[in-house]
Amino acid sequence: MRLSRSPNADAMTGCALCRGAFTLLEVLVVVVIIGVLVGALVPTVAAARDRAQKIACGEGLRGLGNSIHVYLTENDATLPRSAQMPSVNVGYEPLPITLTQQVPDKRAWKCRADSSGYIRVADGKILGSYFEGETSSFEYNFSLGGKRVERWFLFNLLGEHGTFVLADFEHFHGKRGSTGSKNVLFADGHVGDVREITQTLGMPTGGF
Repeated sequence: MRLSRSPNADAMTGCALCRGAFTLLEVLVVVVIIGVLVGALVPTVAAARDRAQKIACGEGLRGLGNSIHVYLTENDATLPRSAQMPSVNVGYEPLPITLTQQVPDKRAWKCRADSSGYIRVADGKILGSYFEGETSSFEYNFSLGGKRVERWFLFNLLGEHGTFVLADFEHFHGKRGSTGSKNVLFADGHVGDVREITQTLGMPTGGF
């Protein structure tokens, strides 16, 4: 019985090991391919996340609209005299406080995309979100306070479908002026885009 290996056998084993290993060039090619795939996927994932946040924010606004409708049925169809921006309109109660009975969960007033931070006008304090500084991610149409919707000064021009009640404090869902960048709750209960107001009034979208 032969226990020694022939030179040919050793050579064949070595070649097999060579074929099972990766060269540096092959590794670099794989790394580049992975980098390209990740680079292509990241914007897609980010866009999907932003879209999900916008939808969730819109659904939240729609829910707040239902709560405001309940308030109207209990208060002679008159909208509350609440602050547009509580840190500035200090003489008026924040809307989340006014509607505590209708909206007991304060987290309902936060938009998921409200996370970029802002500088509070009243004291210059830097905060993580509008929700943190103003008790809400949404500004209230202060000029509706104490009125029925049809008594609003722009109602004849915009109608119930175009009269806004709540809107994102900032363009949470895209660049300023872009379509869909700011969710708005209208008096008829639907949630739409800020362009529904600005186009009717002939205003630049970025100014709202």
